[in-house]
Amino acid sequence: MKRFLDTICVWLLALAVVLLFALSFGIRHYRQEAQTAGNELQQLQASVNAQNRTATAELSRLTLERNAAQARLDQLYQQQEKTDVLAVQEIARLSSELEQRPVRVRIVASSTTCGTGCGGPPDKQASATDPGSTDTAQAYGLLPESNSIRLRAVIAEAETINAAYASCRAALFGNNP
Repeated sequence: MKRFLDTICVWLLALAVVLLFALSFGIRHYRQEAQTAGNELQQLQASVNAQNRTATAELSRLTLERNAAQARLDQLYQQQEKTDVLAVQEIARLSSELEQRPVRVRIVASSTTCGTGCGGPPDKQASATDPGSTDTAQAYGLLPESNSIRLRAVIAEAETINAAYASCRAALFGNNP
């Protein structure tokens, strides 16, 4: 039995040596894998850090460009605001000037200036290029107050629309008046 136990001890010892070699081989293999992964990780971290530096520099450059463009836009906006204020003031001045004057109109008989197709006789010729040269029935008069008020309002609206168009036209067509 002693011999049997000695044999088992020898076999267990041999098995322990084999397991020790296998374990040391496994440890060495995994250590190399860990070292390779660590090296790759360091390379990736260096690459990410370089990309971060490049991105930060690019962001700074683009931010400066954006700030410069915004400053130009702000300056153009301020200039346009001043121009618009002057246009509004001029429209208000002209409107108040119109309110103080009576509106004079020239009254022309419509059958003599309309020519054919306007309800006149078909054999009637169109009037001359200077309508007042042949027609002595023209008269001048004042427009009634209610019509004058509406005419002034329409003129003010038209001037406001023209000023708004002129204000936007430069921006739409590349600052060309």
